[in-house]
Amino acid sequence: MAYQVVPIPTQDEPLRTQETQLDGQTFALTFDWSGREDRWYLQVSDTSGNVLVAGVKLVPKISLLRSLTSDIRPAGELRLVTTDGAAPTLTTINQATLVYIPAADL
Repeated sequence: MAYQVVPIPTQDEPLRTQETQLDGQTFALTFDWSGREDRWYLQVSDTSGNVLVAGVKLVPKISLLRSLTSDIRPAGELRLVTTDGAAPTLTTINQATLVYIPAADL
């Protein structure tokens, strides 16, 4: 199975938006740390800035795009992998890896 590692923020970047190619399409991924909830959240937008999905908690072992129903969604799956199986915190985000599994490899 092939996969793509997607860059994620560090504890020094509690809010970051980046353009990322997934299955040949460009999407804007916004990572946002909520200090009140001690959680990272993900937002996915198209290149025009239209939000496709927001408020996705970064937790391991699930497809992070499962609630995304838009026709222009990435066709594959985006998953978070952590060394201990727990959701990353502000200081442990550097121990997590975000991987994209292309549709052809599902």
